[in-house]
Amino acid sequence: MSTLLPTSPQTLSALLSLPASGQLNDDQALTGWLGFASIRNLQTYRSYKAESIRFRIFLLALHANSPDRNPDHILRDATETDVALYEAHLLGRYKSGEELAPLRVPTAILHRFGRKEQPFVTEVQSHGLITWSPRQLKPASVNQALSILHALYQYWMRPDPTTKVAYVGANPVKRVKSSSNRMQRQTARNFPIEALQAMFDCIEMRMELEVEDPQAQAYLARDRWVASLLFGLWGRRSEIARLAMKDFQHDGKRWTVRVARKGNKQQSLPVAPWVVQELMNYRESIGLKSLPLRSESRPAIARIRKTAEEIEAESRNDAEYTPPPINSDTIYRIVTDIARVTAEYLRSGSVLPDVDATTRELYASLLDEMSPHWFRHSGASIAINSGAMSMENASKMLGHSSTNVTAEMYYHPDEQQIEQGIARLGDQLRRSTKTKAEHEHEHDQ
Repeated sequence: MSTLLPTSPQTLSALLSLPASGQLNDDQALTGWLGFASIRNLQTYRSYKAESIRFRIFLLALHANSPDRNPDHILRDATETDVALYEAHLLGRYKSGEELAPLRVPTAILHRFGRKEQPFVTEVQSHGLITWSPRQLKPASVNQALSILHALYQYWMRPDPTTKVAYVGANPVKRVKSSSNRMQRQTARNFPIEALQAMFDCIEMRMELEVEDPQAQAYLARDRWVASLLFGLWGRRSEIARLAMKDFQHDGKRWTVRVARKGNKQQSLPVAPWVVQELMNYRESIGLKSLPLRSESRPAIARIRKTAEEIEAESRNDAEYTPPPINSDTIYRIVTDIARVTAEYLRSGSVLPDVDATTRELYASLLDEMSPHWFRHSGASIAINSGAMSMENASKMLGHSSTNVTAEMYYHPDEQQIEQGIARLGDQLRRSTKTKAEHEHEHDQ
């Protein structure tokens, strides 16, 4: 089994004595990349390691019978076609919509990397027969996989400081990944503030309709609180799911919340008054005092359906018991449910009735595609591009390592100018057409 765990100072210092870059194999080249990743962030290192192994397994399986592919350099020699096929096998289909033949990895390859489960297919049993179906990952997971591989090959393209030679001459992921460029994806995942208002209006209308149903009221109150947290804190759903009531604190001047970022890095963020008001409303809806205590360890988002352990703890009045936090996948389902129902209300004219039908359909079509991450992108884009928040403060709210990352993803100052410019051109065209018509009318007279 290959060893790719360069976490100790001794191992990292040994990188200096590796052979010239042209003589490296994939194991040695990965050792260098993962070694520096482990210094930056342990969670990043684990993600990078897992993805590089999965891609390596894919290439070895794909080219198992190719004599021109050296297994020791299978990563180095990867092509754009390899990457495009890898993307298809992660998605479980070709982008054209055509069916994809299942790829079963030989057991010997899996064992080499300590794996047992097939990474690209799932077992299907029907009428006593076992067949294999392509495994389908979420598009976001596929994008993340390509981003990691893109970072790997970008690193390998840099010449070694000692030998001045790079491990690879080109990045095979670059053009495949460019079709789903990160900045373009963030721009596409935005919704206007009116769509958020429609979501809140929809929840309020449903609460009025379900006033006699306590369980429905509990779900809807939680829906509103989840939407408020996502838009008010710009947090990832995993970060929101981990929040506890005690994470909300008042320091004598303002409310703050402690958020566990990637790699469990703790960050304290200011909380807007409207989010605090939503917190109070939510707590009151589930029978708690308006404001949390400093020692209150219960999750910030309560489970509606209690576990058997939680029911037992309540029956014995166990004050030490802490209920488990909500699952991040539950947050995903909550958001998609809110978005789906709101889209229906928009199309029927039940919410935002004063907005024209075309605009309501635009909002509805955006809601059809929404996921929790849209709140993060939309909140940041609205705040930055409206001038409501500086780039530095927005970067802090997002938990970015630098303002350059924030600016690339969320700052698009020319868009409004372009829109206004096109509108002015339209006004000039209409004036020109009107003037021409007037001249023709005068000539006819």
